[in-house]
Amino acid sequence: KGIDSNMALLLLGVILLDTNDMSTQSGKGTPRDARAIQFLMDRTDWNHFDILDATPTNMFVTDSDGATRTPNRPNLYAYLHSAKFDAKFWNDMTTKDALRIDYKQYEDGATQKLSFGLSSVLLPISNIVDKKEFYKTAARFTMEQNIDMLGIMSLDIKNGTPQRELLLLSSNQQLVIDVTEYLTHDPSTSFLKLSTKMQGGMVDSECHFSRQLSQGNSKGSRKQVAPVLQQFFADYTGE
Repeated sequence: KGIDSNMALLLLGVILLDTNDMSTQSGKGTPRDARAIQFLMDRTDWNHFDILDATPTNMFVTDSDGATRTPNRPNLYAYLHSAKFDAKFWNDMTTKDALRIDYKQYEDGATQKLSFGLSSVLLPISNIVDKKEFYKTAARFTMEQNIDMLGIMSLDIKNGTPQRELLLLSSNQQLVIDVTEYLTHDPSTSFLKLSTKMQGGMVDSECHFSRQLSQGNSKGSRKQVAPVLQQFFADYTGE
């Protein structure tokens, strides 16, 4: 039985966005991703996909006899990529929505050690912190998630070049200092090329502290940053 075309397009879009359409330059695509893309392309009857009036006409290609159509991968990726990085969409979003739209939490229930969360946003950190009551909202979000530290990973495209930043926030000032020291000086994190961009102090009435970092390795996504932080928190004693 073939795959539902609507579901297949959703899955295909997620894989294309996550791998930059299997771009070798970004290095994010894996053989498993390539197999999944081929599986979806081959096992889906795309003729049963209901194209909406708002769907760009160049997202599908039709064969010479006009009987069969399939997604145009480059055009589909370009359309989704443009929507994903739409600055107006991100600028209009509330602080809480920006923090939770792509959020993952990490904790070790067995050891009851400190936990942290990472929010991925597609705006420069400067734009995020300029949102209304950013720090108070971020502090409240941290408490609601019951985590000890919130990291905000920023990705911005400038003149076709991806630029990454990381903002650390916690009510525990020493934790922010120690995580920053680890990320910027430990040999195991050197591949991320993180450096302190701005010294942070008490940033709001709820006594949260922050530290902003620049990340030289633009390929270092959450998939690379999260394991590094997990290792830190697994070993951290607070001393």
